[in-house]
Amino acid sequence: MERSIESLPLSASHIKLLHRAGFVYANDVTQLSAVDLADELKVSRIDALDLIRSVKACNNTVTDTAIVQSAGKIGEAERASAKNTIASAKVITLDTTSVAFPVSRTGIGNSLTAYQVLLNERRRICISTGSFELDHLLCPRAGASDDDVQMGVQRGAITEFSGAPGCGKTQLCMQLAVNACLKAEFGGVGGEAVYIDTEGSFVVDRIAEIALAALVETGSEDSVSSVLSAIHYFRVQNHLEQLALLYQIPSFIEAHPKVCVVVIDSIAFHFRGKANDIGSRTRLLHQMAQSLTMITLCNTSAVVVVNQTTTKIQHGSASHGKLVPALGENWGHVPTHRLVLSVKNGSRFATIIKSSSLPEGQVEYILCDAGVRDPGYGLDMGD
Repeated sequence: MERSIESLPLSASHIKLLHRAGFVYANDVTQLSAVDLADELKVSRIDALDLIRSVKACNNTVTDTAIVQSAGKIGEAERASAKNTIASAKVITLDTTSVAFPVSRTGIGNSLTAYQVLLNERRRICISTGSFELDHLLCPRAGASDDDVQMGVQRGAITEFSGAPGCGKTQLCMQLAVNACLKAEFGGVGGEAVYIDTEGSFVVDRIAEIALAALVETGSEDSVSSVLSAIHYFRVQNHLEQLALLYQIPSFIEAHPKVCVVVIDSIAFHFRGKANDIGSRTRLLHQMAQSLTMITLCNTSAVVVVNQTTTKIQHGSASHGKLVPALGENWGHVPTHRLVLSVKNGSRFATIIKSSSLPEGQVEYILCDAGVRDPGYGLDMGD
């Protein structure tokens, strides 16, 4: 049954504004894009988007299509596909890996036995970082020998790398994208990657250099162009584009089922300037967290996010501050694994600061011409 605008717990000014424009039912508002509603009400697009979200929240609408519609990036057929992806997860087959996270259309999950969950975890091929030590820090699987499984960034999880400028965050992301696209017999996954660039730090010459080094080291006869062709690059200019794109990623992966990693470099860039509107930023970050979680659940892809750092004041004095990942404590609960990259006395370290399944630990890594490697390989270079 459709709810009338008057029955919604909205402010009197909002109800009056909607009535003046001729809106009677909540669905009349939620089915519009932010652009169209802004034209109807003669308000800004941001205000229109906030109003759509308020109406949808009051109307107990589960799916949030307003963000996608506001960016004008998705049609009716794609939107239906995205909803179906969320309602019923697909079985993604990649080489010898077949993993499913069953979800019924009623929204109640179908159960798996603990043994099935264990088998699914062991069947997933992790994505190598290029560093043997860092791979084992990220995926110390018990009961499996080094020859049995590929260690590295776990699929079906959100892994966050944060750190000050110059510690190698972007190069680590490029290395992961390249390794995801290498064939399994050469230490890769044989899949594809999605690379979302929010800062404009993606340097194609550098990722080509990393790809060439990986091909030479492994003896693969593939070309650099074949590796780069498997990396889907997106450049987003603002937070609305970022949210809209992340909402569409599940349907994009459904059309490109070989995608096994989604990289966002960086997650915080378009949100740090919204610090003055804490409520709005919190809601937007919550929307983004839902989208990222849906990617890992429905598609069992690895999600890798780069976060910036900020100074946390301690003991009431800036002199006692320390660098911590940005976006606040609420965001800190979103990533499955959180690692801080740091540089101390010329050496680079990766440290686990939070994880639901990994023990605390720290390893050293280097950046060289070939990309991310263990100490002792090549010459160390800057970010």
